[in-house]
Amino acid sequence: MYCAYQPCIVFQCCSKKEAKSYGTKKMVEGVFVNGDRCVIIEDVVTSGGSVLETAACLKSEGLVVTDVITILDRGQGGQKNLENQGITLHSVLSIRSVIAALLESAKITSEQAETSLNL
Repeated sequence: MYCAYQPCIVFQCCSKKEAKSYGTKKMVEGVFVNGDRCVIIEDVVTSGGSVLETAACLKSEGLVVTDVITILDRGQGGQKNLENQGITLHSVLSIRSVIAALLESAKITSEQAETSLNL
């Protein structure tokens, strides 16, 4: 929605676990300037720990991290941990909605659902 009302240029940047010994040898690759906003895209969020590590790395390079998009929120404190750091989590699915759909379609038993929710 934001892009529909104001010009929005999207650049890709990549944060790595460690700098490579070749190329630019940087932890964060991409075209950006100090103060640019960025969004982290993550497949699964559990506690939010790896997202916070990535956010710290991006912030150290001058980027502003405000949001995270994830496919699956496992509902294990990640949203709260991210909110405590001023980062908003946006998830496509929650583990509860996935389990509810599987239970409703008889793909799992209520016992399996309960076990999955308690992991």
